[in-house]
Amino acid sequence: MRTRAVEDAKRKAISLVRPLNQNVGSAIHITDAENVSMNITNRYQNDLQEVVVVGYSAKFGQKEQPPKIEFQKIKVIGLVNVKFILK
Repeated sequence: MRTRAVEDAKRKAISLVRPLNQNVGSAIHITDAENVSMNITNRYQNDLQEVVVVGYSAKFGQKEQPPKIEFQKIKVIGLVNVKFILK
């Protein structure tokens, strides 16, 4: 993901300097920051306030049932800032 972001930054820089009749040189500064768009601890805090433990006993003929687990998608956002020398 980061590699594509850096390549995209260079493509954008090239298209932006074209009207100026300049060229994009080497990168002189790259910063990388990433975060999860939603704070997971805050988002799921209400969901995790109640935890129920269920046991099964072979003595009473109970069969173990797999837990029902639901997954939710999270969006990961990466921010890459690249500064280039202009020639």
